[in-house]
Amino acid sequence: MVAGWETCLSVPGYAASVERPAAVDVRYERLDGTAVERRLRGFEARVFQHELDHLDGILFTDKADPRSLVHESYLLGDGPDSEAVCASLRQLAPEYEEEEYEESAGEGPRGP
Repeated sequence: MVAGWETCLSVPGYAASVERPAAVDVRYERLDGTAVERRLRGFEARVFQHELDHLDGILFTDKADPRSLVHESYLLGDGPDSEAVCASLRQLAPEYEEEEYEESAGEGPRGP
């Protein structure tokens, strides 16, 4: 499981840290009926899981660490600096190294 920031148009203006598997195996059919099997990783896996949750009526806030829910201005520079955000993340998920936060920076907060 990997923690990453997520936002959604269903919950405008807010972001939260959500733990999801780093990779998922998926099977689906194209419009022409061709079956496809793929392993999705990283951002692509996160987006797929986020959107699949919507089909089950689940929002990212249902899976988020409730202590991590913030207004997106907090992450977009109108709030604390990035070091303060990283410090908050370390408190929420101390098992993750700062390098992992930096790698996932491209996944949010404007992500899925």
